[in-house]
Amino acid sequence: MTDNGIILKAQEVVSRLVDNGMSGSLSDWLIYGRALAYGKRIHPIDMTKYGRWVVSNGFGKIPGRLRSSACSMASNWDVIEPHTRIGQPLHGVNDPNKVYTYYAFKIMGKKSSRPVAKETVIEVMNGIDINVAIQAMDDIALAVTTMPSDSVYGSALIRAMDRLSTAVINAAKE
Repeated sequence: MTDNGIILKAQEVVSRLVDNGMSGSLSDWLIYGRALAYGKRIHPIDMTKYGRWVVSNGFGKIPGRLRSSACSMASNWDVIEPHTRIGQPLHGVNDPNKVYTYYAFKIMGKKSSRPVAKETVIEVMNGIDINVAIQAMDDIALAVTTMPSDSVYGSALIRAMDRLSTAVINAAKE
């Protein structure tokens, strides 16, 4: 499919997603995400130009978090796709936030820097080894100790550490 074809197909998908309250098939989100990934390739450094490109192509009608997840999902599809097959954890999942969250946490072991919906966190946490959560707490603790205590980021990390340790303790009790 040509670059123009990808954009046109994605514009059709956006209309369907908007009409259906952001509900669509995984292939819809993948088409949309591929168009966004194309936009990032032609505007790799200038986010202002990329943002204008998103709006001028009608892609700004999708909320930013879904937009970001769809783009990331499409950009990493070669690794994600096997997990969407029958019998795999992502089979039948049509929400790009959930797909990308699974990819980031379970496949790549990444740590997310953006807010994630509580329901998504619960789904992901149900499958995470308690040792992984403990390691994450250790990583946060290390980050906190290397940051000035009066730093806004340091304070946020301390609060995150408290919440995470409480969640892990509660999960271990269950």
